[in-house]
Amino acid sequence: MKIKLLLFLLILIKYSYSQNLVPNNSFEEINSCPISFHDFTKFLYWINPTNASPSIFNNCNQGNAGVPENINGYQNSHSGIGYAGIGIFSDPSLNNREYIQTELLSPLVTNQKYNVRVYVNLGDSSKYAINKFGIYFSQNSFFVPTFNVINYVPQISFDTLIINKIDWTLLESTYQALGGEKYITIGNFNYDSECDTILLDGPWGTFYYIDDVYVGPDSTINAVKQQLLNIKLNIFPNPTSNFINIDYEINDDFILELKNLYGITVKKTILEKNFNFKKIAINDLEEGIYCFKFYDSQNFNLETRKIIILK
Repeated sequence: MKIKLLLFLLILIKYSYSQNLVPNNSFEEINSCPISFHDFTKFLYWINPTNASPSIFNNCNQGNAGVPENINGYQNSHSGIGYAGIGIFSDPSLNNREYIQTELLSPLVTNQKYNVRVYVNLGDSSKYAINKFGIYFSQNSFFVPTFNVINYVPQISFDTLIINKIDWTLLESTYQALGGEKYITIGNFNYDSECDTILLDGPWGTFYYIDDVYVGPDSTINAVKQQLLNIKLNIFPNPTSNFINIDYEINDDFILELKNLYGITVKKTILEKNFNFKKIAINDLEEGIYCFKFYDSQNFNLETRKIIILK
């Protein structure tokens, strides 16, 4: 009983501190390890609102639902050990779509402005980059028995062509609530004919990894946004063999961690604000893909970069 109470208090503190209204926002919480990327129902709090099949990924899986290696390529999580994935475009004229939905921790307040953001990454398997991605707020949950576009108009629509298969891309906007909205649904709400595309080298459609979904009052993130605006990072060479150089300009001391594919920290150091260069030896590390994570003094992950070590 005491353990359950402690867990409840820790979760309550976490949500109160961040004021993020999205439960399981970084897709860490699962009811058991997924056997396949199709096991989306193993996510806690997230549901599938159509007949299509959104994806689950977690580093507990060593197969097609793993992190960072899975059926759609290689990608470290933006934070933590898991993320979701949806197909948002197939081949022109098919209009196949996948969506994900969750209930917010509390309804939105009338006329309150909310900051809305989500990190996305274009899967290595993607044949196309497209310019349509949306977030729909609703008072009620819904299920539409289809594998195709659902006829809802998202209040937030991003018209950015995302072609980056290496780093996570932040999509961010502001939403003024009508009042009473309790659910968010994420996906592409446009028909194929409304989407601009760029042909890439992957075998299939357009697939987005999704991580760190945020909905919260604007005032709660001003400090974080200001920090992000003041960060300048240049990591080179990449790929590399023996060392990494980091040129930086920051307004506070940052913690830098280098993690391997299994999320294990293999290097850790401090970037001091009074300097602007750091050289890190990596000749003792094995060949592979690694992830640099930069944290502020409150342990907030401000930036994530992928590097490749060759031997």
